[in-house]
Amino acid sequence: MCSAIMIAATIVGLALLFAPVLASPNPDAFEPEGTPAMWFWLAWPAGGLICGIVAVLWDAFGKQND
Repeated sequence: MCSAIMIAATIVGLALLFAPVLASPNPDAFEPEGTPAMWFWLAWPAGGLICGIVAVLWDAFGKQND
Protein backbone atom coordinates (compact mmCIF):
# COMPACT_ATOMS: atom_id res chain seq x y z
CA MET A 1 0.00 0.00 0.00
CA CYS A 2 2.76 2.44 0.90
CA SER A 3 4.55 1.87 -2.38
CA ALA A 4 1.42 3.00 -4.26
CA ILE A 5 1.24 6.14 -2.11
CA MET A 6 4.89 6.95 -2.77
CA ILE A 7 4.48 6.34 -6.51
CA ALA A 8 1.56 8.79 -6.45
CA ALA A 9 3.71 11.27 -4.50
CA THR A 10 6.43 10.94 -7.13
CA ILE A 11 3.95 11.61 -9.92
CA VAL A 12 2.64 14.68 -8.08
CA GLY A 13 6.17 15.92 -7.36
CA LEU A 14 7.28 15.57 -10.97
CA ALA A 15 4.09 17.24 -12.20
CA LEU A 16 4.70 20.16 -9.83
CA LEU A 17 8.26 20.42 -11.11
CA PHE A 18 7.72 20.16 -14.84
CA ALA A 19 4.20 21.48 -15.53
CA PRO A 20 5.03 25.16 -14.84
CA VAL A 21 8.21 24.92 -16.91
CA LEU A 22 6.44 23.36 -19.88
CA ALA A 23 3.52 25.81 -19.63
CA SER A 24 5.74 28.89 -19.62
CA PRO A 25 6.06 30.85 -22.86
CA ASN A 26 9.86 30.68 -22.77
CA PRO A 27 11.14 27.60 -20.88
CA ASP A 28 14.75 28.76 -21.26
CA ALA A 29 14.07 31.87 -19.14
CA PHE A 30 11.86 30.12 -16.57
CA GLU A 31 12.15 31.34 -12.97
CA PRO A 32 10.65 29.01 -10.33
CA GLU A 33 9.95 31.73 -7.76
CA GLY A 34 6.20 32.08 -7.24
CA THR A 35 5.32 28.84 -9.04
CA PRO A 36 4.58 25.31 -7.81
CA ALA A 37 7.98 24.24 -9.19
CA MET A 38 9.58 25.87 -6.16
CA TRP A 39 7.69 23.52 -3.82
CA PHE A 40 7.83 20.25 -5.79
CA TRP A 41 9.93 18.51 -3.13
CA LEU A 42 7.08 18.70 -0.59
CA ALA A 43 5.28 15.83 -2.34
CA TRP A 44 7.71 13.27 -0.87
CA PRO A 45 7.47 14.26 2.81
CA ALA A 46 3.68 14.52 2.44
CA GLY A 47 3.61 11.05 0.85
CA GLY A 48 5.73 9.68 3.67
CA LEU A 49 3.40 11.14 6.30
CA ILE A 50 0.34 9.76 4.52
CA CYS A 51 2.06 6.38 4.23
CA GLY A 52 2.76 6.38 7.96
CA ILE A 53 -0.83 7.27 8.81
CA VAL A 54 -2.18 4.57 6.49
CA ALA A 55 0.19 1.98 8.00
CA VAL A 56 -0.94 2.82 11.54
CA LEU A 57 -4.61 2.73 10.58
CA TRP A 58 -4.10 -0.50 8.63
CA ASP A 59 -2.58 -2.17 11.69
CA ALA A 60 -5.24 -0.78 14.02
CA PHE A 61 -8.32 -1.59 11.96
CA GLY A 62 -7.11 -4.35 9.63
CA LYS A 63 -8.61 -7.78 9.60
CA GLN A 64 -6.95 -10.01 12.21
CA ASN A 65 -6.12 -13.53 11.06
CA ASP A 66 -5.43 -15.66 14.14
